[in-house]
Amino acid sequence: METIREFRYLLSFEMDSLSMLALILVGHPETWDMLKLRTFEPVFQCVATHYRLPALDEPQTKEYIIHQLQLSALSNCFPDEIIKKIHQYSSGIPRLINKLCRHCLIDLETNHLELVDNQVFERALFEFQN
Repeated sequence: METIREFRYLLSFEMDSLSMLALILVGHPETWDMLKLRTFEPVFQCVATHYRLPALDEPQTKEYIIHQLQLSALSNCFPDEIIKKIHQYSSGIPRLINKLCRHCLIDLETNHLELVDNQVFERALFEFQN
């Protein structure tokens, strides 16, 4: 919150009637909600363009997980039923999908398994929640 205040001061500073600063803000949805607060209205007014990444639907979640596994040179170890559970639990938010899948992969490696099943998912979910 303090950083946003500092941005507000920087954006208010002008030299020769031209703003000397272009700023790109990247953050979680909460950042956008915070910018809408009356305190940060001057910063919000300076936003020329914004884009909010929507949550993924179930087919997109599957594509996302498979793509991330391919980038890591891993085979698909997430059956469709587990992907469905991951989507339900994460509500399609990529950072939550990543975190939950990471816990599943750690569990697979730790227990020398090749496929995420319900037990692996439940253990990962337990770790995810703690």
